[in-house]
Amino acid sequence: MLDTMAEVMKAAYERGWISTRDGNVSLRRQHRPYLYVTPGGARKNQLTSESMLKLEFPDDIDQPQAWKCMTRVSDEYQDKIIGLKPSGELPMHYLLQKRIPVPNRVVVHLHPTHITAAMYAGYDLREIAQQFPELNLHTKVGKSVGPVLAQSQELGEAVYAGFEPDSAGNLAYDLIGIHLHGVVAVGADPWLAYLHIELMNHVCEIVIASGGFRPTLTFR
Repeated sequence: MLDTMAEVMKAAYERGWISTRDGNVSLRRQHRPYLYVTPGGARKNQLTSESMLKLEFPDDIDQPQAWKCMTRVSDEYQDKIIGLKPSGELPMHYLLQKRIPVPNRVVVHLHPTHITAAMYAGYDLREIAQQFPELNLHTKVGKSVGPVLAQSQELGEAVYAGFEPDSAGNLAYDLIGIHLHGVVAVGADPWLAYLHIELMNHVCEIVIASGGFRPTLTFR
């Protein structure tokens, strides 16, 4: 699945959804003490499975900033790269991966052009999604998160709350927007999370092109 993580980031770059330095993805397998995440600042169009950082997951630490305790597992290939470190959005990935109780969970954060443009123009992503039955059948879209500082603990908390988890941690939605900061999607594998984003981006492109849907932007 690490290969697939790299493929998804390359696909996002090729579609113009991220620059070479943007975007991030993480993977956690249930009952495994590790988190795999894209490295910060790495060229996303050149990622491979060997690029994914393997971090020890402090599952036994119950505190808001436990992500700071994560350490990278030594790797012969990665050890040769000076300054290699996890994505700056590690706080968000850690919170989501720790609190979502499923066998395999992938979290993808991208800046898709038409989704971000729609939010900038004042459109409500959830309201748009509800107008398109096919999208709403496959992808559940929650209310967007308002402006929150990137790469922060607060962003992680806001995104997790935006997915509206139930008492067991199961999420009500597959995708939520972050105002002027793209989207976060979750799935059992990287391509499923990518598909949620692709479908939403396609619908936003249609809506913007039509000019027939009145923006009604609201946040959680």
